[in-house]
Amino acid sequence: MDPELIRALSFFVAGALAHAVLSRFFTQVWFMVFAKDMLHMFLKMLGALSVEIATARAAKYQALEEGDYTEQEIDAVKVIDKVTDASWKMALINALINSFPKRYRHLVTFYDWDGAMKVLQDIYSRERKRYEKK
Repeated sequence: MDPELIRALSFFVAGALAHAVLSRFFTQVWFMVFAKDMLHMFLKMLGALSVEIATARAAKYQALEEGDYTEQEIDAVKVIDKVTDASWKMALINALINSFPKRYRHLVTFYDWDGAMKVLQDIYSRERKRYEKK
């Protein structure tokens, strides 16, 4: 066989292999960046939802106080709301963790609501610093 042909064929095979490896690597990196961005967006949505629910609850308590409800009845509603809050927050975090792709689950660095909100605060802090530099 011609040495020049063998050389050309080896360069072709090496290029094809390099392309396959690099393509797979860059695809994985892109998916990891995408998953992390989606996680951050979901946490921002959860934070906004929590604020809206807290605002609605404050308005509800204000309306209860202005109505013909006793302090005991209002306190009972607040206790129920507190339990409901803890329940839906934990359910959302569990659903997020369990539905996150297993390959990228290492990106989820929290396991409860407080941990998720700490990560969200860190995200906002980094974004604020980045925009303050401009």
